Amino acid sequence: MALVAYPDMVYEYSLEHIYRYDMVLLRKIIDTRGRKIQPDADIEFSDTDGTLYINAYDPSQNKSVILIYQTGAPASWVYYSEIVLDKLYSRPGFEVEVSGFYVNFLSIATRGNFSVYRVFS
Repeated sequence: MALVAYPDMVYEYSLEHIYRYDMVLLRKIIDTRGRKIQPDADIEFSDTDGTLYINAYDPSQNKSVILIYQTGAPASWVYYSEIVLDKLYSRPGFEVEVSGFYVNFLSIATRGNFSVYRVFS
């Protein structure tokens, strides 16, 4: 389970012992690498491989980015990649969706544009 909080906090929890011991354990705090999470961020999660996609922005470039994390991985492997968009986008009018089985197809819909990215595991 991932908890994402504005402006730059991402926590990963383990639900492995929730039914047997009534415990939820904090696994790691994930670094946003200087990016800021937008207050109305669009967050997506791939059910097949546990990849987490977070809409954020780079304050130095003033552009939107999609941060990609691998949940369940060791802390040194959790950051996978990021997709830098051409300008700053916000909701409404900005949607991120993920689908796929062997490859994640990340669909990004902005005002007047539609892009699809392939994210390999």
